[in-house]
Amino acid sequence: MKLVLNCTTKCNFSCPYCLRGKQKPKDFLKLLKKVLEEARELGFDFIVVTGGESYLHSKFKKMLDLIVEKGFNFSIVTNGYYVEDYEEIMKKYRDKMKYISFSIDGSIAKIHNLQRQCNLFSKGLLAE
Repeated sequence: MKLVLNCTTKCNFSCPYCLRGKQKPKDFLKLLKKVLEEARELGFDFIVVTGGESYLHSKFKKMLDLIVEKGFNFSIVTNGYYVEDYEEIMKKYRDKMKYISFSIDGSIAKIHNLQRQCNLFSKGLLAE
């Protein structure tokens, strides 16, 4: 079973349709440890890490360490902006990280860039 972990509301984009809130727990790693322990007891074995942009969480790498330490496989949902930075993460967690999902808006650069209020296509990460 999969548990979706919305770890942050931070994002580097300003999408007009986004419904992100602004709350965050004071001690995220302590709360995460408890959640993972309870999730294991309930039969969860897979964590989907998402946000906002999960990579922007101040304890992102420590969070992944904890997820792996507790024996979970995981995936990450990202807007793709920091994709180059994920290379290190993919190498470190090769056996536990099963996939990365990229969220995009539309199939052409004009639509995506308009919705995300950015120019991700110009980074060469998405085909025009």
